[in-house]
Amino acid sequence: PVYALNMTVTLPKLDAAVVVPGFLSGASDFREMADSLSARGIRTAVVPMAAWHWLPCLGGRSMRPILERIDHTVRHLAAAEGDPAA
Repeated sequence: PVYALNMTVTLPKLDAAVVVPGFLSGASDFREMADSLSARGIRTAVVPMAAWHWLPCLGGRSMRPILERIDHTVRHLAAAEGDPAA
């Protein structure tokens, strides 16, 4: 038998977005998307990193440097709006 879920999802208003470059991608690959979001009124920041920043993570090594870059970007964007969680 096939079961269908009757579910309505309400999404919150999107005030800001942080774009995290995909594995082995850099921030420059996502600048156009960030500009488009900003033009629509969504404050947007791309995690500042070059594609080579992923190299130390290869082979199962620590992702900490990437996570620190993401954390810094989120905190920076939140602080720019005066978010107390920043």
